[in-house]
Amino acid sequence: MAFLSPLGLGAQLIGGRRLRRPHSKKKVVKGNNLSSNISRFQTHGHSQKKKNELEVDIKTATSRFQLKPDGHSQKKKNELEVDIKTATSRFQLKPHGQKRKQQFQAEVKEKKGRGTGCFNFSSTSIFNFNDTQEDVIAREILSWLPVKCLIKFKSVCKYWCSVIEEDIGFISLHLERSIARPCLLVSNLIDNRSKYEFRTANLVFGDRRAISKAKFHTIRDMEVASSDLMLKPVVGLSGFFGERRDYPGVCIFNLSTRKITPWIVSNLLTDVRREDLEASNKISMATCTLGYDPISKEHKVVGIWRSSQPSYVVCEVLTVGDNEWRRMDEVPPHDIELHGPSVYINGSIYYTTKFLGIFEAGEKEKKFIVGFDVGSEKFRAIRVPSYIFEQSENYHSRFYHIMLLELDGRLGLFSILEKSGYTPKLWVLNEDRNRKNSRNSWTEVSIQLPYTLGGGRCDFACDPVPGTDQLILTSYLKTSGGKISESTCHSYNWKRKTFNAIDFSGISSAPCFSSTSMVGSFFESLFPIKKRR
Repeated sequence: MAFLSPLGLGAQLIGGRRLRRPHSKKKVVKGNNLSSNISRFQTHGHSQKKKNELEVDIKTATSRFQLKPDGHSQKKKNELEVDIKTATSRFQLKPHGQKRKQQFQAEVKEKKGRGTGCFNFSSTSIFNFNDTQEDVIAREILSWLPVKCLIKFKSVCKYWCSVIEEDIGFISLHLERSIARPCLLVSNLIDNRSKYEFRTANLVFGDRRAISKAKFHTIRDMEVASSDLMLKPVVGLSGFFGERRDYPGVCIFNLSTRKITPWIVSNLLTDVRREDLEASNKISMATCTLGYDPISKEHKVVGIWRSSQPSYVVCEVLTVGDNEWRRMDEVPPHDIELHGPSVYINGSIYYTTKFLGIFEAGEKEKKFIVGFDVGSEKFRAIRVPSYIFEQSENYHSRFYHIMLLELDGRLGLFSILEKSGYTPKLWVLNEDRNRKNSRNSWTEVSIQLPYTLGGGRCDFACDPVPGTDQLILTSYLKTSGGKISESTCHSYNWKRKTFNAIDFSGISSAPCFSSTSMVGSFFESLFPIKKRR
């Protein structure tokens, strides 16, 4: 074997003769076999001194040209491992293997034990541990698809099924995509109030982002008791509240995935009702509202029960998936109007209070709105100034019709006098919850409705479309016999003061609106109703 030494000697002179290079294939010198490599040279006639010099040349060439021996030293090995870990964390290249997976699960369990909360993925993240490049691309494509298609794709493989059903990062990403394409939801009680009919339609936006059409594509029915009340949809979930049942409680459902929980009875409300019936033969009043915590990504149901004998209020909360009510120590700071309007906005539920819609001189200082933080489960009072309900000399009414709305992520108060020809008022709350002892301010927004309220026009409703400046206005006209003669649905831009009628098309004709109808915006979601693993 010939070795190209750093001295440039292509052949060795042995015994005064020139030795030719062998025609065998060149081999890489292995450092841990130096003695064997030396013996393979034809060093006949050389002295021991020459042999030692050759060994030195080989070692020099090995270090100069970085010919590494078999097996790195422990120090070099450690440095290499550090470099790999640094590159892994920098480029988010997650190592494979069961060992790393167990380490990650142990870290999550440790964080939960320290009380730092559950491990939250970013709402826009499509990456997960052990994902290949093909997996990332598949998750990105799947996040744009409607729920109906995703339900079918769960049978493709176990990985897709686990992503669609359980991956909270993917579910949150799909939710963001769905909010960008809101739908219209119309619900009606049919068959002698024994069944709810749900109709969903895609909204078509025209010039200046105004809603011009609603194309219905799905009709679904759900059997309920005649006294059950439907909860307003919040982040893809809705439910029913059985206030008048023998065993009052709630059930939660996802209209997109068609999943529904069993009936979840409130033992506390059952006891309060039994005590009221025994004491005064009256049924205690109660209300339920659905909310969502954007931090923990959990839906919660807030129940407020009021007893009449003796008079007291108790509150419970139910986390969707736990299927168990928990009594809270908190109670509202003011008397909530239990059957009044409420609205969910960015992690908080807002309620109207008992004297908010009453115009009387002695009640001006008692006008409040109560807010409830879904994450911390705490109540707070929001002062409503008296000038919001001031009346002109032409109107002398004691009652306002109040609606609470979401406008640009803020609380909106819509007030209507129960008088013919009255122009409603819209106020927007500027609330700074990040600063303590900050003063809230209200801003009036002028509005121009497409018709005049009052007279035969009844059940006026207003619902905003998230992510837009559009309000969906619904109302109907009654004849002298009390029957509905005309129902209307308009799109109103509350910033531009423009409106237009919404045309209905699709698999059914225009839906009939009634006093039991609920019309509003809706967007699909994959949020489970069972507890996530």
